[in-house]
Amino acid sequence: ADRSGSTEDGRFGFRLNAAYEDERSYVREVDGKRKFVALATNWRMTPDTVFQFDVEHERRNQNGQPYLERDVDGKLPSRVNPRTFLGQRWARYPTESTIVSGKIEHFLNEAWSVALDANWMKLQRDQDQIWSISNIQPNGDGEAFLYYNPDQTRQPANVRFMVNGLFNTGPFSHKLDVGVDARKTTSRWGDGFWGGIGATNIYSPVALANPRVSVSPSVVGERIQERGVFFNDAIGFGEAWTLHLG
Repeated sequence: ADRSGSTEDGRFGFRLNAAYEDERSYVREVDGKRKFVALATNWRMTPDTVFQFDVEHERRNQNGQPYLERDVDGKLPSRVNPRTFLGQRWARYPTESTIVSGKIEHFLNEAWSVALDANWMKLQRDQDQIWSISNIQPNGDGEAFLYYNPDQTRQPANVRFMVNGLFNTGPFSHKLDVGVDARKTTSRWGDGFWGGIGATNIYSPVALANPRVSVSPSVVGERIQERGVFFNDAIGFGEAWTLHLG
């Protein structure tokens, strides 16, 4: 779905997108479901001030095809049908993400403006995958290895203030951007589980029971903070050349 509109005076406008997708793969039984919604707005608060706001949310639930390790003779397995599903139907990879961003810009005149923008995202996933088939024998027997690591999250946030300007110095034109920014990212994950869960066969796959392993809760594994100052001047030499300094 795609819907857009604006007020009669044109000061406020929006666009709304929504989608549902039933994902398929050339590999039999590899599938996924995706739900997506996004809203973008634009509001001219005054003749010289514009505010933009966007929000996006997505949910996706997939399974996948494990990769094959070398067999016991050190060779790559042969005669494997690429369309045969070698994973397990219960092993899924649900992911959910939300992105929010906003920007307010005030035009001082036709050449200069000041702007403040910020964005935030949260990504959460529960990784429950048949990661690989190992210890593969000549007849195709092997061991399925599970990687289970739920409640993984990543939350980056950014904020930036900048001044933008256009001016000339003699025969040269300038497009100047200067400002300050700050970034923060917090990531959480747990120890998870990695190990064999049972025997299968790459030519005739075996349905295995979900072991429902227990793992420790996720904790903050990484926290990054950055602050900076930026400067960029795009200097125009006629119509054909531009020199970027920053």
